[in-house]
Amino acid sequence: MPIRGLDARGQLPDGPANLGRARSAPASRSRVLWAAALLLGFACSPEDVGQPIATPPEGGSAGAGGQGGRESGAEPERDGPSDQSDSLAPDATSDGRSVADASLGDTRDTSSVADASPGDARDASSVDGNTEADSPESPGDGALEPSDIRSSDATTVPGCDVVTSHARADRALADFLLGFWNGGNQYLDAAEPPNGQSTGYWTYAQAFDALLDGVERTGARHFGGLVRSFYLGQEARTWSSDYYDDENWMAITLMRAFEWTKDRAYLDRAVTLFQDITSAWDSTSTRPGGIWWDRAHTQKATASNAGPVITGARLASKTGDATHLAFARKAYDYWLATMVDPTTHQVSDHINPDGTIVRWQFTYNEGLMIGAAVELYLATGEARYLSDAHAIAAAMIQNETRPTAGGSILFDGTNTGCAGDCAQFKGIGYRYLAALFRLDPSHSEYRPVIEGSAAALWTLARNPNTGLFSIDWAGPPLPTAITGQQSSAVMALNLFAALCGAYPGDASVGYEAEDALIDHVALEATHLGFSGWAYVAAWSGDRQAVEFTVQVPAAGNYRMHFDYAAADGDATRAVLVNGVALSPRLLFPSTGSWDVWAEVGPTVALAAGVNSIRVVYDAAGGSARYLNLDRLRLSAAP
Repeated sequence: MPIRGLDARGQLPDGPANLGRARSAPASRSRVLWAAALLLGFACSPEDVGQPIATPPEGGSAGAGGQGGRESGAEPERDGPSDQSDSLAPDATSDGRSVADASLGDTRDTSSVADASPGDARDASSVDGNTEADSPESPGDGALEPSDIRSSDATTVPGCDVVTSHARADRALADFLLGFWNGGNQYLDAAEPPNGQSTGYWTYAQAFDALLDGVERTGARHFGGLVRSFYLGQEARTWSSDYYDDENWMAITLMRAFEWTKDRAYLDRAVTLFQDITSAWDSTSTRPGGIWWDRAHTQKATASNAGPVITGARLASKTGDATHLAFARKAYDYWLATMVDPTTHQVSDHINPDGTIVRWQFTYNEGLMIGAAVELYLATGEARYLSDAHAIAAAMIQNETRPTAGGSILFDGTNTGCAGDCAQFKGIGYRYLAALFRLDPSHSEYRPVIEGSAAALWTLARNPNTGLFSIDWAGPPLPTAITGQQSSAVMALNLFAALCGAYPGDASVGYEAEDALIDHVALEATHLGFSGWAYVAAWSGDRQAVEFTVQVPAAGNYRMHFDYAAADGDATRAVLVNGVALSPRLLFPSTGSWDVWAEVGPTVALAAGVNSIRVVYDAAGGSARYLNLDRLRLSAAP
């Protein structure tokens, strides 16, 4: 497909500049400032009840939402692929530190456990008395259908450091969300530092996919509520795009959200998108067959053909509709015969309307065909698909990797040679190579690239001061980033950690606000002393809210413990428990400083099982002043 620049994917001007971006007191967009004493492993305080679970969207319908596709901008086509011949930088970390030193930044004692996960820096013993309930089952517990994460006790990468790999994945995803989430827009910024634009439809879908990697990898111990937050962000815009590959990226992501939450709204939306995609099958051009890349019919791309094979195979499994699988087979057979070299097994990029084949080489082209073959193998059991996947993977390993000081990496070009959309491609290639390795780890030749890419990302490509990753996984680190290059790196680190072994847990306690559904509020980590990986801030606009989904073992009265800071004076918020507003509104007494945290909360009646607790700024109801909310803890009341 043509390489589209940063401004070409329909990025939008920001909404209200101050809503969801910073507190009333001046504060920069925050990067994670990790507290000095983070512990590994679950260190649950005995009084706290329950564990976080993922939440589905509210309502939702099967119809496509809105019109207009991309919001603005044309799609310029480059003359050719990015420069893939530039030399690699074999340096270690940018400041010469060791891997362990670089992993934690400069805000904590590096003598503690290297790469520690986000945890609780405060004393969790402030509440007396009650024993912790059993951890609830999340909506995703049990056997998952085909997906991109298979984190289990058994490792596909024997000898890897499970604790370190998960800690790095936690940190990378947290840094990404802190840097790019724009609460005022309920969307992601296009760049960090912000450039006044929101990211485009397809890069948002990829970031949503990276978020789901973190949710599945941690069993929703972290990030679970943000699934719904991301859904609401796109719901407020449009589900339709002028680019069929973009709609397919979103459909794949929505199916994964359905796998975790079991809420039909996600699946219904994916079905609607897939129906639009399949309607774009070409039967009239010079070289008929295949799915058009866009509504203007400027080309047919690997992204718009191999991608829908994955979607069709997965949808058939989830809906029981065999026509989805039949379409996936047809699309795969056409693309394999037309666009995959029978000798080298390299995958060409796209077909022009006049029938000419453009043989640009990118990791995501091979990656998507690997993914398509893997899904058809899982759906049918036919060995030919697995053979195809291995043949195409061999071409990827041979032609699209480079050696570095950190190990062999996937490579689409250097920081200057891989621009625009290209920055996203390697994460997609990595996703499906990892899926193949997980399915068939007997092919040990994949491990050096899977392991080396993750290692180089952390030691060579990551800026330890900002958490930003370079486009080229060999580095050097860059001072700025666009959404695609960050989510690409976050994908790889999360997928590697899942291959390495089961999530080891962390020291967080209760229900973190940053892991809840957040509605037009910001994520921040500027003021130390918070728990988890962040807190919620920039919260002073009507209807801005945080919604916790909690689970308790039995019906009864429970004390809520909200950990918060309120330097702007006494703050008030409405609190709704299972949709019913508490009276009076909840007062959060002033803490005098944003660096001072306090705890407050009433006793409420909860039903056995899942309950919702929504904290909302209700202007008509008297809500007032800024508030930073860290977490919610529950304890059984006497």
